Amino acid sequence: MIKKQKWNVAIAFLIFIIAMLATGGWILNIVKLVHLDSLAFTWINIVRIIGVFFPPLGAILGYL
Repeated sequence: MIKKQKWNVAIAFLIFIIAMLATGGWILNIVKLVHLDSLAFTWINIVRIIGVFFPPLGAILGYL
């Protein structure tokens, strides 16, 4: 019974770490979008704007 509990804690910790990384990436995406030098509509800027409303995409773009 104890071994199963260890795995549950490990899985919960892994999910927590992934959620924190995803949230951090999404916030970094918003920070990068706010600190743009120009408002040129390049493809990356358009995708970053979409990433604000679609958090999985924003989380990935935040780290790029």
